[in-house]
Amino acid sequence: MSDTDVRCGQCGAPVQAGQLFCSRCGVDVSGVHPTDAATLEVTAVGGPAPPLQSTMRQMLREATTGEYEILSELGRGGMATVFLGHDISLDRRVAIKVMAPHLLEGEGMAERFKLEARTAAQLSHPHIIPIYAVKETASTLFFVMKYVEGKPLDEIIKKMGQLPIPMVKDILTKVGSALGYAHRRGVVHRDVKPGNIMIDEEGTPIVTDFGIAKVAETKGLTMTGTTIGTPAYMSPEQCEAKPVTGASDQYSLGVVAWEMLTGRTPFAGDSAVTTMYKHCHEALPPLEDFRPDGPPEILETVTRMLAKDPAARWPSLEAAIRKLGSSTQDQLDPIRRELLELARDTDPRELVAQLSTPRSPMPGVTRARTDPDAAVTTAAPAAPRRRGVVVAAAAVVVIGGSALAVLRPWEAGGTNGGVDPRAAPIPAATSPDQAATGDGGASTGNPTGPAGGADGAGLPAAGAPGGVPQANPDGGAGRPAGQPQPVAVTSVRVGGVAGSLEPGDAIALDATALGAGGTVLRAGAPRWSSSDPAVGTVTADGTFTAVAPGTVTVTATIDGVRGSTSVTVAQAGVATLDVMPTSVSLAPGERATLVAQARTGRGEPLSSAVTWRSDAPGVATVSAGGEVQGVTPGSATITAAAGGASTAVGVTVTAPVVSTRAAIEELVAAYARALESGDINAVRRSYPGMTPQQEQQLSQSIRFIERANLRITSLQDGGDTATAQVEGTYDFVTDGRRTSTPVSFRATFERVGAAWQMTRTQ
Repeated sequence: MSDTDVRCGQCGAPVQAGQLFCSRCGVDVSGVHPTDAATLEVTAVGGPAPPLQSTMRQMLREATTGEYEILSELGRGGMATVFLGHDISLDRRVAIKVMAPHLLEGEGMAERFKLEARTAAQLSHPHIIPIYAVKETASTLFFVMKYVEGKPLDEIIKKMGQLPIPMVKDILTKVGSALGYAHRRGVVHRDVKPGNIMIDEEGTPIVTDFGIAKVAETKGLTMTGTTIGTPAYMSPEQCEAKPVTGASDQYSLGVVAWEMLTGRTPFAGDSAVTTMYKHCHEALPPLEDFRPDGPPEILETVTRMLAKDPAARWPSLEAAIRKLGSSTQDQLDPIRRELLELARDTDPRELVAQLSTPRSPMPGVTRARTDPDAAVTTAAPAAPRRRGVVVAAAAVVVIGGSALAVLRPWEAGGTNGGVDPRAAPIPAATSPDQAATGDGGASTGNPTGPAGGADGAGLPAAGAPGGVPQANPDGGAGRPAGQPQPVAVTSVRVGGVAGSLEPGDAIALDATALGAGGTVLRAGAPRWSSSDPAVGTVTADGTFTAVAPGTVTVTATIDGVRGSTSVTVAQAGVATLDVMPTSVSLAPGERATLVAQARTGRGEPLSSAVTWRSDAPGVATVSAGGEVQGVTPGSATITAAAGGASTAVGVTVTAPVVSTRAAIEELVAAYARALESGDINAVRRSYPGMTPQQEQQLSQSIRFIERANLRITSLQDGGDTATAQVEGTYDFVTDGRRTSTPVSFRATFERVGAAWQMTRTQ
């Protein structure tokens, strides 16, 4: 295969030998040529180079002997090569990413590579590739990760072109949830593209290659002003080498979504520079022109993700996913949320005690027995219950799922602690002692026994002192003793709202079940809903999160009874105003542009109109767009204001640095031009030190001077004064005759402020 036959796998552009990146789309093409580039001179870190050549594969085999079997090469990039390996101890296939040995000597490169492994290893998410280990030897650095069997998304797009809408939504939702999870932990991927999204054999998308990820809290490894990423998928702020946030990943994922929908990227040029320019300056074409069958929610979501201004994009990837009508994994059902809390806490007993009492506690346990002398089956009393039994049982049910194999309350007629299916649910305990000892529980024994319970639990019968009299919902006179009806919920009170919220704010709502007369009841967990998720969402535990300005109704439903409250989300106010650069130095006539970014109290970007003002327009002016222009030497303060917040920037205008000789030569040339003009006033302006006697003499002869040829032959610079020897000729025209007269004089100059003046000639 010749060099001209090799083409970029992304866009099909020709790739020349030694080329690292595609000139059209910017994708890494360093490994497409069939060369022996994997043969490297191995240099030990901190030591001399060994005399032998070694392949990277052999080098890795030597470093992993006894742990991994190196099988084949999976891929190669500018910084590393990935091999397929076999984990000997765990008998599983793994992917091993090895840093190119020649990069180990570069300052900070090894630490950056290890940072990738540490960053990805800290992210535990079903759609982020897991890292198993990071290893380092004297001559190699690598980390071991899960081997994903499947194909990268770019191969699927290349094969299929436009993907089906449901497939696009599924991939966008799962990848978005993975990136949103990383953003909440301070990690920005910075190279989101189809090649870094693997689709495994189960059809699950997995985000890979956090190789250039930025950890917000890590300093010193990311240089300001460095452009990193793949041009076809880079955000405008990445293209301009500005600081990036999670909004940059959102833009890149929007490009991926556009490509899944249309089979092409929205911006493409003949070179990486052209592509980056289009990201920053070219308008986004209407997505519906390429995908007319796209539903409005996906068209709107992707278009907003691709806004040029980060502040104009979605507040978060979770918000974008919600617009698609998909739920993210941070919206947990109550049981899973409680299990997560148990997993996070070091002492689960305290959390178990805080769990709400179930609406239908486990009834007292009886063992059925057959009396050989009788024709009927009777029930034996259960053993007396002791304090703490109910709580301990709850802990077993919640924590140890295997306990359900012993306690099987859903099976009727069990003989090993089985529950009589005829036992009726009972209301929650009415006192702490009852909750702890189970004294509010019901027996499944003889319904005619004392207090309606054969185990002596002490539950009052209906109508007895301490009982809860209820009407029979079936129209009967009442239930059998020991089976009181629960008190009906008549209304639900929703609380927890205090004032208005801003987008991104979150509050905990609570719901209280009320009976007749406003009596507070203990009932089941409420079901929450929001009338407009685009304004605010509510999770299963009552956490309300403001999304966008507006008013929304939040409803809690308990036992079929609803209670509502209104929540107002106000436009986020400007808390701070960042202006870059923080100071400016200009020469007269020079220009510089200031950029202002309004932010909320949480530091999130906010779109807001900015006004600009200069306190010294004679020194520096500023336009409505923040462009500053130097006028005269001096100092000025430019103030940017937005929404009550303001920031001042100092501007210094300095005269351009000109050498003394150049400045004096210009003064002598100006003096010569004034003589040639025949205007004595022009001469006076160029020579302010001219005496009245000199002016009288010049007034008589200046009208005859046709040309003044003057030059400096010597100069003595004294700092704020200077003396120059001036030589030349004056060409006179009198009576039609032209004559040339030599001239020689010594001129004295003085510095006045930043300028020079001719003060004397002799």
